[in-house]
Amino acid sequence: MQDPVDPDKYNEAADGTWLPQVRQRLSRRYPAMHRGFGRGGYAALYAITPDWHPILDRWPGLEGVFFAVGFSGHGFKLSPVVGQLMAELVLDGRTSTLDIAPLRLARFEENNPITTPYNYGVMG
Repeated sequence: MQDPVDPDKYNEAADGTWLPQVRQRLSRRYPAMHRGFGRGGYAALYAITPDWHPILDRWPGLEGVFFAVGFSGHGFKLSPVVGQLMAELVLDGRTSTLDIAPLRLARFEENNPITTPYNYGVMG
C-alpha cells in the first residue's frame, strides 16, 4: 500500500513513469494500441480501507447517521446494489437483499478484515 497523500497537495498530472507503464500494459492486451497516443489525462485520489473493501454501516452511537465509504475506486459500479442495501438499512434497520455484516466498521477493531485469496479487494 502506498503512503497516504494530502488531497490538497497531490500531483494531478498523468506524468512520470505512470504513462509508459499504462501504455505497455494496454499494448499487451490490445496490440493495435501500440500505435496509439495519449491526448491528455489526469490523476485522482480515491479512499481505500485497510482491507480494500468498503464499509457499509451505521455510525456507532449516533442515531440516524449511515455511511457507505471506502470503495477503493469501485464505488460507481457497485452503486446500484449499495443504494438498495443502504435504503434497506435506513428504512428497515437491517438489510434483506444481502448480509452486509462482513462490511461493518467494527471489523477493523475486531482485527477481522475481509481476506480473499486474490490480490485485490471489493469482495473479489
